[in-house]
Amino acid sequence: MRKMRLLAIVVLAVFGLSAVAYAQTNQYSFDGKVPSGGTKSKPKAGGFTFNFAINDPTGNVPTVVKSYKFNIAGAKINTSAVKTTCTAAKINAAGSDDGCSSKAIVGTGSIRAEIGTAGQPWDGTTKCDLKMTAYNGGTNKVALYLDGTDTTKCVAPISQAIDAKWTSNSSGAALSFSVPDELRHQLGLDVSVTQVKSTWKKLTAKKGKKTVGYFESTGCKGKRAASVTFTTEDGTSTPTKGTVGSC
Repeated sequence: MRKMRLLAIVVLAVFGLSAVAYAQTNQYSFDGKVPSGGTKSKPKAGGFTFNFAINDPTGNVPTVVKSYKFNIAGAKINTSAVKTTCTAAKINAAGSDDGCSSKAIVGTGSIRAEIGTAGQPWDGTTKCDLKMTAYNGGTNKVALYLDGTDTTKCVAPISQAIDAKWTSNSSGAALSFSVPDELRHQLGLDVSVTQVKSTWKKLTAKKGKKTVGYFESTGCKGKRAASVTFTTEDGTSTPTKGTVGSC
C-alpha cells in the first residue's frame, strides 16, 4: 500500500511538472528612444529606435508570434515625406530588394530567431540572424525586408518582405503587421523571433511652405508611453506597456 501511495505521488508530481511546463507562456519586453518636444500644432521631426525581446522563462524555444502592433503615444506619421517607394509586393516578386532605391529606406535593424520546436529545448545552433531594412511602401505602408541569405548567419535562406501598415489613433501612431507562414516555419521547424532591434531615420520634406517629417513628435506629458501587442499562433494576445523616453 505504501509503495502504491509513493507511486501515486510520483505520478502526480510528474503530471504536475508537465502541466507547469505546458502552461508557461512567452515573456515580452521592449525599449526605445523617441525624440522629445513638439506639439500638435508644431510637430517636431525626428528619428527613433525601437527594440523588443521575446523569451520562454523555461529556456525552451518561445511560442511563435504571428502578429505585432506597436503603438507610440504623442507621435505622427507622414509617409508622404518620403517620395521614393519600394513595396513588399515588388520585393517578393523579385526575390530580393536589389531593385529598391536607397532613397526609399526609412529604417534599418536586425532580427534574431531560434529555429526548433516551440516549447521544446533549443539546441543552441539552429539560429537565424537577419538583416532588416524598412522601405517606404507608399501611403501609410512599410515594406520590412528580411535578409537571411548569408548562410553562415541563418540556417534558412530567408529573403522576403513583410507588408506593414501605419495607422493613427487618439494617442499617437501605430505600426502593425502579420508574419507570413513561410517566415514562421522553415524546414519543418518553428522560426521563433527572440530579439529585434530597429533604428528609424529622421527624414523630412517640403509640403508647401512647411517642412514635415516622416516621423514627428507631437508632445505628451511626463514619460512617452508606448505599447506592443504580441499575438501568438494560437490567438493569444499580450499587450505590453512601457515608456520610450521623455516628453
